[in-house]
Amino acid sequence: MVTDGPHDLRKQLSGGDHVGLNSSVPTTCFPATSAMACTWDHELLHAVGVALGHESLKENVTVLLGPRVNIKRHPLCGRNFEYYSEDPMLAGELAAAWINGVQSQSVGANIKHFVVNNQETARMYIDVIVDERTLREIYLRAFEIAVKKSSPWTVMSAYNRVNGEYCAEHDQLQNKILRDEWGFAGLVVSDWHATNQRVKGLRASLDLEKPGSGGVNDVLISRAVKSGELPERLLDQTATRITSLLLAGADIEERAAPVDLDEHHQLARRVAAESMVLLKNGEALLPMPTHANIGIFTQVPRIQGASLRFSVTSSGRLLSVSEYTPMPGTLGDLLTAIFVTVHAENPHRMNRQAARVVAVRDRSESGEAARRRDGLCVCSFTDYCRIKDSVLPHDQWQEDQQTQSRSLARKLRSPEESGPR
Repeated sequence: MVTDGPHDLRKQLSGGDHVGLNSSVPTTCFPATSAMACTWDHELLHAVGVALGHESLKENVTVLLGPRVNIKRHPLCGRNFEYYSEDPMLAGELAAAWINGVQSQSVGANIKHFVVNNQETARMYIDVIVDERTLREIYLRAFEIAVKKSSPWTVMSAYNRVNGEYCAEHDQLQNKILRDEWGFAGLVVSDWHATNQRVKGLRASLDLEKPGSGGVNDVLISRAVKSGELPERLLDQTATRITSLLLAGADIEERAAPVDLDEHHQLARRVAAESMVLLKNGEALLPMPTHANIGIFTQVPRIQGASLRFSVTSSGRLLSVSEYTPMPGTLGDLLTAIFVTVHAENPHRMNRQAARVVAVRDRSESGEAARRRDGLCVCSFTDYCRIKDSVLPHDQWQEDQQTQSRSLARKLRSPEESGPR
């Protein structure tokens, strides 16, 4: 079994849907990768990896999908919170520590997305044109460090193209660089629906295709082998790598052990504390007042990412082990508006996708107009669910969720509400 990471373990209780629609088992909610990077602490990242490895074993998970080491090329990228840094050295070193921690528990890691996946908008088909030096010194470097220092069990290819070739079928990237130059011997897997030409991808060392083709690509591989288009030895190599991964997780149920989630929660708090950076204006070097707010998020906190998810089922509960209750007078007490997002690329699927909580506003902000941010449609949760003087109560999630989702889908599809696409 494989499950989503990298900030926590997302194992759904029934009917995995890869978008978070069904409930998940309770796990530790670690700070986002961008916060972990601010610790500059190899040992701490290794400890997080060990904890996630323990939780993976407990849930019979063979491979945890993470870490993500793409470079933060642009501040509007919708998944920057999942990436370590704009510095490839820092990203690679910390990713290696995290991977070594996870894999110390005989659970595999999955480093992704290989490579130059630095934006969400049009990431399914964008062609990134990059010269050799820039590619190697910035975009490949973090992957190279992590692969050489931690030997991840698996690598996930990216959706996008690089210099005209889709990553999942890129011979230069996956065969010549990843395997021949760096010595990677593990399995390469595609992202969801990221396989363009399966036979060409297999020749470029794409071993495993995530679900989505309905068996069509299996037929194409069989025909290619029979016609001589695809050498049988390449298919044998792929079969060997897939079988090796299956064998690595064959006894995982026997290795499962109890997990101290309270201890892991304390580790998560430690990571959060270590990630905070104190800025000191020594000797009045900067022309600033004694007390100054730097950036809007110091006044209006924003909560974003895969580690903060609400169930869209009748259970209506936060999927973190420990719930946070804001104290009166604190910043948490100001949080009165909750927003939900869906990928703008697939608005037609909203009626069956999960609504993920990703942002909050204070009472002073208006929240009725929908708006778009880097591939995401964002609209006020109050448009279809009334919020009063506190964070959304859990029981409100029980109110006809299907009707609410359809209502939101219509609103997102409405040009008057959501603006130009």
